[in-house]
Amino acid sequence: MKKMEELTKMQIWEDYYEEEEGFGYLYREEEIKKAVTIDYDNYYLTGLDPKNHNLEELTEKYDKFRKQKEEDGDYDEYETIENLEEFFSDLEVVAEISACTDEEELRNEVVFNWNDSEFEDLGGFDELVYVSYLDGQSNRKKHINDGYNDISITEVIVVADAETCIDVWDGSNYTTGGIGCHEYINKVLEIDDDEVEDMWLVQRSSQWQGSRDTANVMTKKELETYLKDIGRDLEDYL
Repeated sequence: MKKMEELTKMQIWEDYYEEEEGFGYLYREEEIKKAVTIDYDNYYLTGLDPKNHNLEELTEKYDKFRKQKEEDGDYDEYETIENLEEFFSDLEVVAEISACTDEEELRNEVVFNWNDSEFEDLGGFDELVYVSYLDGQSNRKKHINDGYNDISITEVIVVADAETCIDVWDGSNYTTGGIGCHEYINKVLEIDDDEVEDMWLVQRSSQWQGSRDTANVMTKKELETYLKDIGRDLEDYL
């Protein structure tokens, strides 16, 4: 039986402010993250699944809990974690209370909105798509929909580990475009969920610290012209 090919999904993020000859930054599926943006000073995690709790009922019960503590002169609105821990303890519900960060992984979890004194589902917040990458020795994030970046995305599917290196020996190293720089081509099977033929991914990679892989999708004719411009012959690689 013929072994099934393993496919890899990747995205090309083309930033018009960082455009390089039609190439965009290349990210693999596992590098692309989804998060929600939060006014983290006002939200608290509970570790609870919204499927198991009625949020409106929790809010009503917390309102009663708060009013009773106010009547007893024992309520400090700024001791939110302590208040929530006591509240859930009274309900005999095991909760893990902690403050939210400014970006939380997109998931369904009960969160407490301090500003409105109500419980909400984290999964209902606006989604933020981003990539995390190493820039030198610093971890950086780049967002697709934060209102600042003008980015277009092309999603491609290729056969995993089937790329062909087009480097040539320069007397000291195999390279394309300079020391530490490399290029690869791979046949594209799908673009944005549509099957395609005679489309190719050209990937640029570098060993230099802080660099990121870039890529461009080309037709066979465009690939032939591109290779000719850098001193390569299409027939040597296809």
